[in-house]
Amino acid sequence: MYACTHFCCLASACDAIFDFYWDPEIAAHLAEHGIDPEDFEWAVRMARVRGQSRSTGRPCCWGETVDGRYVLCVYEYIDETTILPITAYEVRRPRRQQP
Repeated sequence: MYACTHFCCLASACDAIFDFYWDPEIAAHLAEHGIDPEDFEWAVRMARVRGQSRSTGRPCCWGETVDGRYVLCVYEYIDETTILPITAYEVRRPRRQQP
C-alpha cells in the first residue's frame, strides 16, 4: 500500500489531458484490485486531489471511478503528458466528501 500526502490541484479537472501506457502486466495488477483501465484513466483525468507518495515519491491522486467508487491511483510520468499506471485501489472517502 502507498501512503500519500495530498494537495488540491490548481487546474480544473477538465484541464487534465493525459495519455496512458498500458501493458498486460499493469492491467492485470490493477484488475487484482478491482480496477480496470477505464476506471484508472477516469479517476486520474477527473481528480481534483493530487499528491505524492511518501514511501516512493511517485505522483498519486484520489478520485472517483465512472461507477462512483473512490480510489487512490499511483503512477509515474513517462513524459509531460504520458502516464504509466503503477497501482490503484479503493479507499475510504474523506468525511468532508461523503455523499
